[in-house]
Amino acid sequence: MRTLDSFIVTRFLTYFLGSLSVLVVLFVTIDIMTNLNRFGSSASVLASYYVYYIPFVAYNMIPVSALLALVSLVSGLVRTSELVALNSLGYNMFSILRWVFVCLAFMFVFLIWTSEVLLPFAMEKRNYIFYVEMKKRPEFYQKTKTKNIWYRTKSAIIHFENVLDEKNVAGVRIYFVGSDWKLLRLIEAKNLIFSGNVWSLKNVIESRFLDNSEAFQVKSYDLLELPALTDLENMKMSGNATDFLSSKDLWKIIKRNQEIQLDTTQLRITLYSKFTFALSVLILPLLGLCTVNTNRRSGNAFLSAAVSVVIVFFYWILYNSAMSYGRAGHLYPIISVLIIPLLVLIAIGFAIRRVKN
Repeated sequence: MRTLDSFIVTRFLTYFLGSLSVLVVLFVTIDIMTNLNRFGSSASVLASYYVYYIPFVAYNMIPVSALLALVSLVSGLVRTSELVALNSLGYNMFSILRWVFVCLAFMFVFLIWTSEVLLPFAMEKRNYIFYVEMKKRPEFYQKTKTKNIWYRTKSAIIHFENVLDEKNVAGVRIYFVGSDWKLLRLIEAKNLIFSGNVWSLKNVIESRFLDNSEAFQVKSYDLLELPALTDLENMKMSGNATDFLSSKDLWKIIKRNQEIQLDTTQLRITLYSKFTFALSVLILPLLGLCTVNTNRRSGNAFLSAAVSVVIVFFYWILYNSAMSYGRAGHLYPIISVLIIPLLVLIAIGFAIRRVKN
């Protein structure tokens, strides 16, 4: 790495870490004041809560911090006439900032890793502390759902009232339906025991609806065994929030819902947005760079920072609006997530070409 590259990267990372620290501290300070007034939690509980919450805050602030860092870097080079000197020596903007772009690429990979590995773990711990230790409402915290579970397969709708442990369920209803979703058979049981690939139902009442009539036949059993319709873990996971699931877990849920012909629009948007959010760590700094290039002579850091805030504001408004259209069914999920980043990248390409010309 050249001495110039080392100088540029060091200054960029200094601005980046400074911006990230300020944004995270500001957000956390405001949030602490709010939680102190709402819950009156002890210092140790609050400390544990924010240890697991800060990764989520930093994850959301990294693209903005990268934008502010690049804008501050280039504005500083303009203000001190260093950029003019470098241009006169034959260095163009790309050659000056090439290692900054490498840093942004590493940040993109880091955001992907964070959303896949760190956030699911950290947010699970944060939710436990929030609901159990701060709100004192442990019933609202569930790592996996254990009560009032509804689950749908190709041929049945299953309801579990209460999962007692990994092998026992209290209160079971299984609605067997035909291809036209007409109810064919209803099984109600007080208990269910999982034993391998077999469901053992105890104290069973079975109602079979007779063909071509509204009559039905009722039988009772002390014990009734059925082939397992699904596994318990899938049913418990069906109640989980999807915001902090890994892509692998999200894709499993999408495939399962496709098999039983459920709408997967929301899940697909959540999955695709993991990658387009990470892409913003490249898009926002490039937008800021284009803005600084239009105002090269002044090098006004305050003006550049103000413009950067406006850029972030409008980008996220457009991005979230497009995803809202997708969730409402007006756009395909992949289009609703990609359309704004792609349009902005095209605009950046035109801006860079204009600067070169």
